[in-house]
Amino acid sequence: MSERVRLILAGSGDGTGAPGTDIGGLVRTLRDRGTEVILLDEARSARHVAAVALQEDVAAVLLPEAPEGLVAAVRDELGAGGADDVAVVAGDAGTCVARLPDRLGVADLTPGDGAG
Repeated sequence: MSERVRLILAGSGDGTGAPGTDIGGLVRTLRDRGTEVILLDEARSARHVAAVALQEDVAAVLLPEAPEGLVAAVRDELGAGGADDVAVVAGDAGTCVARLPDRLGVADLTPGDGAG
């Protein structure tokens, strides 16, 4: 049996994000497909996000609507912690999923797939 994919999603799941950023739908879709999603209410700092990623041993960090500076800083913090293999992606909900590495097996999802 393959190992369950774990990832962090740092952002608001209340559906009040910018148009095209359906975080709640993204979470449901990922969970319906067997992905373990660890929610952070917000990306407080790159150090905080990286610390949680390292502690939870995730394969990816999704940062919807995050500024590029935060994305780069999270990558740097993860690298300093020895986790260069953790994917860090940003964009709207659909873009985040599309940017995940194929090795995770979730890049073909779109928000709303499989959600009832």
